[in-house]
Amino acid sequence: MSINCFARCAKAHFGVRGLNDRIEQAMVQQRKIQRHPHSRWYEGRPVMIARNDSALGLFNGDIGIALDRGQGLRVWFVMRTARSSPFSPAVCRNMIQPGR
Repeated sequence: MSINCFARCAKAHFGVRGLNDRIEQAMVQQRKIQRHPHSRWYEGRPVMIARNDSALGLFNGDIGIALDRGQGLRVWFVMRTARSSPFSPAVCRNMIQPGR
């Protein structure tokens, strides 16, 4: 019961997702972040994986950041292996998205 309440609260207006969405909107209005056209993505956007994806080597709790290093916007993660490779935002379908 308490887990269901937590999940509902996290998605509510005053929950984690609602708070993240309002902070992001304020930062856009103050021109502190600039989203890519027709997208919620922007350079510097933090990402946390919510579900394991062993094919990608991404697991629950892994954190990354969206950066544009001349290849367009990509999400970079600290990988468990020595090699770190960027992912297209479209590939990172298991992430937690603010307000969504």
